[in-house]
Amino acid sequence: MAQCECFSEHFSKGHFLSGIDARVKLLVTLALLLMVLSYQGILFPLIVSCGALMLCAKMRIPVKLLFLRMAQPLLIASVVLLLKFLFTGEDVMFSLNLLGLKLSGHRDGLMEGIRITSRIMGGVSLVIALGFATPFIEFVAALSWLRVPRPFIEIMMFAYRYLFVFLEDASTIYSAQKNRLGYAGI
Repeated sequence: MAQCECFSEHFSKGHFLSGIDARVKLLVTLALLLMVLSYQGILFPLIVSCGALMLCAKMRIPVKLLFLRMAQPLLIASVVLLLKFLFTGEDVMFSLNLLGLKLSGHRDGLMEGIRITSRIMGGVSLVIALGFATPFIEFVAALSWLRVPRPFIEIMMFAYRYLFVFLEDASTIYSAQKNRLGYAGI
């Protein structure tokens, strides 16, 4: 069974981080993740996010794949930012009536939204960089070394294995549908 290039395993070999032990990468990532989540400002999470994305660029990860991995967290962060800006806070920047609904933009809500958004982006970029830098088997071995409960690791292994089973089935279904001109038009 051929492995899809959208999974991290394809990129986790042949770069400068592949020689570092997975336990070290995991511990550094966990420490940085704790710092990002506990930091009260926006500067440190953004620096960590930029650093992790530069690591991904150094590992030659395609920009399209990075964007695909960041798309959902970016959407969630945008929604959180918008909700915080429009519905929380005391210091009103503007106010408008839209079809009988009063919307107000709050300066302190905007700052809180930016703070949460920076934490989301910092944490997600760290996890993405770890995923690209570490093969799954080494990652699971590092989790085992950290004394993560064995049932959790077994469930991860089953899920990982069945991802490829489902991917192969989806590819077969897609090919069969395409051969029957199933995707020929609207």
